[in-house]
Amino acid sequence: MDRSPSAERKRPLDTIVEKIRTGAAIPIVSNSFRNDRIFAGLGTETALAKPGVKGRRLSIGEQLAKRWAAQIGYPMWDGQDLARVAQFNAVEVSDVEVAKGRYKMFVKEELIALAEANGEAAGLIDDLRRAKSEKSLADLAQELDYPRFSEGCEDPLRLLARLPLPIYVTTSYYDFLERALVAEECSPYTQICWWGQHPPLNLLPEHRLNQDLSPCALSPLVYHIHGLERYASSMVLSQDDYLDFVTAVAKDFEDPAQFDQVIPLYLWKELSQSSLILLGYRLQDWDFRVLFRGIINQLHRRPFTLNLVVQLSPEEQGGIDDCDKAREYLQGYLQDAKFDVVWCGAEDFVHMLWETYR
Repeated sequence: MDRSPSAERKRPLDTIVEKIRTGAAIPIVSNSFRNDRIFAGLGTETALAKPGVKGRRLSIGEQLAKRWAAQIGYPMWDGQDLARVAQFNAVEVSDVEVAKGRYKMFVKEELIALAEANGEAAGLIDDLRRAKSEKSLADLAQELDYPRFSEGCEDPLRLLARLPLPIYVTTSYYDFLERALVAEECSPYTQICWWGQHPPLNLLPEHRLNQDLSPCALSPLVYHIHGLERYASSMVLSQDDYLDFVTAVAKDFEDPAQFDQVIPLYLWKELSQSSLILLGYRLQDWDFRVLFRGIINQLHRRPFTLNLVVQLSPEEQGGIDDCDKAREYLQGYLQDAKFDVVWCGAEDFVHMLWETYR
């Protein structure tokens, strides 16, 4: 595949590379950026569409949500919506840790089952099943050698980690970014957003809130804005979680001087002054809507700072009646918030970004 930047993408790529060289760019990486690659073997499934319209292909996240919905007996038609399925699960279980632990175990079992169905790592499967409660999803993926890439194609997360960036923000619940940074000989700091609750008693010392961090390219910050799998209560998963998260963050804007801000002051400052690169999000998903409307739109951003949303074109998303009108709508929606759209896959964009930087 030719990964050279096209003419229409070259200007924003060149500009972003200049920002990267000065440490003034922040990638914001979705949960799906890595999960879509890990669970690519699930295949494809199509959502119902109205007569005469081609059905929309479900994303990997939607397919996983639909499988979980079937497993826990979710009774509604929208089982592909993870936040709604998680809300049903939370009400049914009535315990935050247990409810989210249920989801964590489901995702880990799906990965093991996928490897088993593909006839891979046969000697490991039974051991991994027995130990899955003690292992993270990233642990299991590493032991199963997931994700897989075709020969000659570098892991885009490793390329992103190779850039001299001091800060990464992610809505992923997993430490895939930290592992990629360590593989690139960096020593990352992991910080977690504790929205609406105090950190747990079993918090590791290295995960304690540090309001005075000074991250750099060799010791970058990875900020898990929607929580980390290790601490189930921190995960923003259900509808109520997203609403509570927005409410908690709103208090930061009401009183910027308060000491116990949900998101540290130094990170607010960097987010407001840096170029932001949103990777792997779909506009209709909860994680994007809450991130974009609840945080990014509230920042007092500099008027001439380039910000990018990397987005699959409407033609590639499927299930859209009028692709030209959809494209116009998406561009207008994002440009109002001073974001340019790059129409391509997130992994392809990172490859192009790396080639331009190199």
